[in-house]
Amino acid sequence: MDQADAITVIIESGDAEHAGLDAEWLRRLMRFALDAEGAPTSAVTLLITHDDGIQALHRDYLNDDTPTDVLSFATASDEAFPMEPGYGNYLGDIAVSWDTASRQGPEAGLTVEHEVAFLSLHGLIHLLGADDATDADRVAMHDRQDALLRSFLASDDG
Repeated sequence: MDQADAITVIIESGDAEHAGLDAEWLRRLMRFALDAEGAPTSAVTLLITHDDGIQALHRDYLNDDTPTDVLSFATASDEAFPMEPGYGNYLGDIAVSWDTASRQGPEAGLTVEHEVAFLSLHGLIHLLGADDATDADRVAMHDRQDALLRSFLASDDG
């Protein structure tokens, strides 16, 4: 019995909803990236929030009372397992700030939607074990995100 990746996308930002951010498109992006990265069947939750929401998460879980663009929370191996045992693993949660993406995207030459996608991929790559602690790691991670996003955009017919 095969089980598909369980990807939950929650759009909490009213501005993102108003702009028409497509949760299904983000779900396809996450599934594409998991496949491209060779990840086993996995579950991930992606939250698109606003600066206040991401600031609260940043403060409550990382003791930093400032907004940020993306946070990822990897699941420890002993946490709840939302998939049928033996069919996959729960990687964790990703939170992206629509407000920050709407500022950063145009500065980087991206649409807001593509910046949200880029940041979502950043969080996912962290959940898959990558780190960006050094400048070289950060460049490699951004290159990986960029390649995944370009490949997805070229192949997505949804």
